[in-house]
Amino acid sequence: MNRVLLTCLCVATAIAAHASQPASQGKKGERADLTGRENPETATDAPILGNLIGLWDVSLVNRNRDGSWPDEERHHMWRWYSILDGHAIQDDWISFDDDAEGGSPPRPRVTGTNIRIYNPEEKVWFMAWIDTRSRRLATFTAVNHDGAVVMTGHNAQGRLLRITFSNITEQTFEWTQEWTSDDGETWFPVAKMQCRRLK
Repeated sequence: MNRVLLTCLCVATAIAAHASQPASQGKKGERADLTGRENPETATDAPILGNLIGLWDVSLVNRNRDGSWPDEERHHMWRWYSILDGHAIQDDWISFDDDAEGGSPPRPRVTGTNIRIYNPEEKVWFMAWIDTRSRRLATFTAVNHDGAVVMTGHNAQGRLLRITFSNITEQTFEWTQEWTSDDGETWFPVAKMQCRRLK
């Protein structure tokens, strides 16, 4: 088997195994759940994105096929935590099941996860994403620029895209995904998120 492919499969397996766990182990044997009660609170040396450690409420809008933006937002949660003794970050994308029975509230579940590590010598982020829909690994690089983080790479379907984290404060940040049809000469926004800290 091709060595690169084998490495990707190993990374994907590790990420998927962590993402499928309903809870993660924290300090003193405490358990973490999808409401944000989680440990560890390990300090991270990751610049800018290290400020996002915690739990966030996400309001997401995807551009319509006709180019307009919908009025209705979809809500998710986004949980960020440090790993590898604070040298890297993992974040879990949390969706909600709409098929709860008996009037029960929608059940949260992790449907995707990122691992992000910053290389201070190269001043570049290296990132890997996997989710339950595509079941493929997508990798990205990113740079810090004027208080924002700009990611570029190909998604699981092979499309070149750009993602920007911007207007980052202690309580809020914005996220924008853009597509290109001319190899990055111009970019077209296709999704936007407003994120508000819950914890």
